[in-house]
Amino acid sequence: MPFCPKCRFEYLPAVRRCPDCGSALVAELPPEQEVEERQLDDVVLCTTSGEVEATLLRARLTGEGIPTRAQIAGVLPLVGAPEIPPSAQPVKVFVLRKDLERARAVWREFGGRRG
Repeated sequence: MPFCPKCRFEYLPAVRRCPDCGSALVAELPPEQEVEERQLDDVVLCTTSGEVEATLLRARLTGEGIPTRAQIAGVLPLVGAPEIPPSAQPVKVFVLRKDLERARAVWREFGGRRG
């Protein structure tokens, strides 16, 4: 089974790229330390309103040659409030530090204002 070297998820054999971060899948996971070192250079570009907005933004950034990764923001629900489905939860979009200024320009053009 192939794995995403960034997200560390396992996928079915037919999948070639990670649907979350776009990385090419590998046969074996790299050691945990390599992943942690690579992610030290990641910075948060923004927090989107949900999965759809994050997916659209990440596609735009990837089209501009800016690699991304995403992570559900982990908002805690209010006591007694209905559970928020994962697709409607805020999503943090990360880019490499070296790409941050270009990514901010794409985010502004995309219509984003939040950081």
